[in-house]
Amino acid sequence: MSLHLTRGRSGNGIVEPGESCDDFNTAAGDCCSPTCTLEPAGSACPGDGDLCTPGTCDGAGTCLHENACVDQPLDGVKLKIQRSGEKQKLLWVARSRTPLAMGTPADPSVTGATLELLSPSGGSVSMALPAAGWTVGGSGAKFKNRDASGGSSPVRVAVLRQGRSIEVVARSTGFALDTPLVAWAFAWSRELSPPARTSTPAPW
Repeated sequence: MSLHLTRGRSGNGIVEPGESCDDFNTAAGDCCSPTCTLEPAGSACPGDGDLCTPGTCDGAGTCLHENACVDQPLDGVKLKIQRSGEKQKLLWVARSRTPLAMGTPADPSVTGATLELLSPSGGSVSMALPAAGWTVGGSGAKFKNRDASGGSSPVRVAVLRQGRSIEVVARSTGFALDTPLVAWAFAWSRELSPPARTSTPAPW
């Protein structure tokens, strides 16, 4: 008779000798490494689709989605949401006499931006405008996304006119549009990290 000792396997969901975590897989980038050791605090892990809440490991095996943005609240002066057959369109316009700090870490062409919408009946919608889509000109900046409503963002185009206005056109509204909808356009958020969000935008 012989006795065979079976060595524990990483990824079986059981924390065994030599392991500091075991999350049922051997994938990297989820706060528990392929060898079942904790990934360092501050390591990237999957986000939740919002530029303001990127995934960051806490060093104890948990992926956190803490707010990493400072809001630039802008009162919307126009919000138009429409559907024609299978096609959708969203138009959001805001006036802003305060120039955004182009060429600084608050520049959307450096770190991206987010348009946030809120409906009491339809929940909230967050539309990312990634930095890669921005170009900067003498009087402002422009965002283009030829792949909308797919690709990196449902936003088709955004125009930032320094000290004047911001206009965003999207090929998807983010709302179901199968019932009457009331919505507010309440913020334009520039992605910054750190500190945490410092203001709470109010509906217009």
